[in-house]
Amino acid sequence: IVTEGSSDAKINEHAFQIYRPHVLDFFRFVDMEEGYPFSGTGNLHRFAQGLVSIGIQNNTLIVYDNDAEGVAKMKETGALSLPPNFRVIKLPELEAFQLINTVGPSGRSTEDINGKAASIESYLDLEAPGLPEPVVRWTSYKRELDVYQGALEHKTQFMKKFLNLRSSSTDYSSEKIEAVLDTIIAECVDIAEYKQINSLTT
Repeated sequence: IVTEGSSDAKINEHAFQIYRPHVLDFFRFVDMEEGYPFSGTGNLHRFAQGLVSIGIQNNTLIVYDNDAEGVAKMKETGALSLPPNFRVIKLPELEAFQLINTVGPSGRSTEDINGKAASIESYLDLEAPGLPEPVVRWTSYKRELDVYQGALEHKTQFMKKFLNLRSSSTDYSSEKIEAVLDTIIAECVDIAEYKQINSLTT
């Protein structure tokens, strides 16, 4: 599994440890101990291009954020000649993101951030005690999609709160991050099933 940055990988791996420990051993995340080498959507796309060009044999899943940049690069990466063992997705769109407090040049409002500003930190519990008010700030205009790119403010605090969890808790809302895990698992199962069916018919 390859994500946009080290924080994405840390959050996903920690989420698997807490909420899906029985399948954690089936997944490997890009090693980030010496510094994550593929940070950002552009570098992730170029890395995907390299993997496709060398004909990588490992089952590989590229995961983009559910924001404007992620949607744009997911489409670009998906347009490559991808082998059956290689998939590209973005984080899932959720109903919970349809009414989020945002701030921009025109002031504060409540908007749908699906496909515009939902980074991995947005899938954590944004209402947990001791955290700041969750607000998305609009930053730049993406002409190719005719939408603004946004980012969750204080996202490091939301991430640290989650990474400090040592077990599942009813005091921490996990529905959104579990939706991410289920999306990843479903895509990987689809890869495995395709390869199994193909091996039986060839």
